[in-house]
Amino acid sequence: MGLVRELDYVYEVGKNPLLAYTMLHTIDKFQRTPFVAPEIIAQFEGQTFKRDEPRYVLTPSRFYRILFLIHKGCERKGLELCLPYYWYKSGPVVHGRDAPRVFSVIRIATTQQVVVSFDQWKDTILIFDDFESSFSDAILLTLDVVGLARRTRLDVIYEYSPSKLHKVVVTTLNELQNITKKEVVDEGDTDTLAKLLASVVGECREERYCELCPSFERAAEKIQTELAAEPNMRYVWQIVQDMWNVLSLGLRAKENANVRQKQVLVWKNKYVRALSAFEQQLSIV
Repeated sequence: MGLVRELDYVYEVGKNPLLAYTMLHTIDKFQRTPFVAPEIIAQFEGQTFKRDEPRYVLTPSRFYRILFLIHKGCERKGLELCLPYYWYKSGPVVHGRDAPRVFSVIRIATTQQVVVSFDQWKDTILIFDDFESSFSDAILLTLDVVGLARRTRLDVIYEYSPSKLHKVVVTTLNELQNITKKEVVDEGDTDTLAKLLASVVGECREERYCELCPSFERAAEKIQTELAAEPNMRYVWQIVQDMWNVLSLGLRAKENANVRQKQVLVWKNKYVRALSAFEQQLSIV
């Protein structure tokens, strides 16, 4: 998303003022030079807040995790942030097309970072009629974003992912990564991996993802056969990665909120096609 013009910005904020300002205040906390003028913040809060030197780079995944955690906090308080998001590999992802277009993702050196999409107004922020309360509420919602930034992707997945299968596959991938770094794979490693695969097969029997069960069982059998011999860990890794890719598309299609149904239908169709392709691949000897 590129920079937006002033009228575009008015329109984007108007879509969901509370979410728009929450995004902007979150981004602001990670800037060395704030784009929200201190006197504007002061007029809403009656005080200025001390700014700490940013300790984290605001990558897209970190930005999405923070917004998701704020969203969960709003749910507990009875506030409606209406965050459009879906679950994917690294956790919740904000669906940009259904969110106010007030941020951009750019590459700085080798890292993708989130910035505001109206950089030419960096010294101030526009307040519109009837949006003042949302601006003030967003300040309060984003007071602890630096604390929320400490939460890792695994923290958020293990606490909030709606799918147990998601958690088990993430654990399996992490264990497999550790095993593949070793020079020699011992019996303890293969036993641990076998138990995790059994858990994956068990969890895919949950009603919401039962369509994965036949292919995941077949994939686990192939891996078990490989582990029983002198295992080719690259082959094992590829199968698990394929399982992960299919599950991720299933998560996106099924575990989402505040996203247009037309878009969800597109995701569901992609998931069905990916699962069919995975099943065909497993059938090849």
